[in-house]
Amino acid sequence: MPTIDMSREIEAKIAAAIPGCEASARMNGDRHYTIVVKSPSFAGQTMLHCHRQVMGAIKDLMAGDDAQVHAIDALRTSAG
Repeated sequence: MPTIDMSREIEAKIAAAIPGCEASARMNGDRHYTIVVKSPSFAGQTMLHCHRQVMGAIKDLMAGDDAQVHAIDALRTSAG
């Protein structure tokens, strides 16, 4: 299966799930990504809560044996 850069799709899915956020995704290699998300809704939330929100937004891209996204190498979240 050829590797397709899913960065824009990842950003769109996160933006749809977390309104008002700024999401940035960068491909690191074969289906591996780094994601940075800033959102006022993260204020006062635990890192685990924020990461679950982001991962929940892209879970369909990571599902199955031939998933378009294999791994998130780094995920950074902040309140802005």
